[in-house]
Amino acid sequence: MNYWVSVSAFAIFGSVTFLLAVIIFKQGWEYYKAYYFSYVGQGLKESFIKLDPQILLIFIILFMVIGSVSAFVSLKDSSMFWAIVSSVLVVLGSAMTPGITLRIIRKKRAKMFVYQLPDCLGSIAGALRGGANLTRALELVAKQQPAPMSQEFIMVLAENKVGRDLEESLDDLYKRIQKQELNLMNSAITISRSVGGNLADTLDSLAETLRETAEMEGKVEALTSMGKMQAWVIGCIPFLVAMVMLKKEPEGMMALVTTPVGWAVCGLIATMLTIAAVMIKKIINVDI
Repeated sequence: MNYWVSVSAFAIFGSVTFLLAVIIFKQGWEYYKAYYFSYVGQGLKESFIKLDPQILLIFIILFMVIGSVSAFVSLKDSSMFWAIVSSVLVVLGSAMTPGITLRIIRKKRAKMFVYQLPDCLGSIAGALRGGANLTRALELVAKQQPAPMSQEFIMVLAENKVGRDLEESLDDLYKRIQKQELNLMNSAITISRSVGGNLADTLDSLAETLRETAEMEGKVEALTSMGKMQAWVIGCIPFLVAMVMLKKEPEGMMALVTTPVGWAVCGLIATMLTIAAVMIKKIINVDI
């Protein structure tokens, strides 16, 4: 009797656990798809990357399956715990890689846009002094400037040709780039169109200010590059030491993940690394 009660209880517990796992997986998958197509899909389009999001998603899923299975099979003989952890990390890393990569691409693209902005403002000011209107000046910029400046202004002009207000298109451009320098240009154009004034002189002054700011930022970046390298070294040293010790003393290192004291030590290490990273970031990030 006790045997069948135990079997029934185990079957019920296993079924409930399986159903909960299926529900959690389904909800997580729906959330990830919504995030993927809203952020990654739209980001690829805004960054002018000609890549189908659905095809990229298929490759991500394949890499998740192949990578997690390979990690589990390669480590299951030595440690079942690390085999499961490595498989989960592969899945999470594969899911996060597109968003992180796209964020880096957009950040570099925005930085390049700001780098080109002073020359762009000078070109617009010169065209305005030559008798062209603002739309014609932006068309010249779209033809003469390299990417990403030309790509962004081509989109702005395309929206303007189908009847959208120029200020609204420039506001969307600011939302894509997310740089204060571009907001200054939009403000100058909006004020000039509203109350009048010499827009060419305003843009020339803004271009000179941006050049001086870029020069100062370059000096600060050069001076703080050593601090950034120190942050990477400090962050990587504990993991390198852990890998070496895992090879030499596997039993002792397993105590870090199998005992309460080991969990406390891992939590303390993670906390100290986080505090160090935050402090170094505050020191090296100088707002100009």
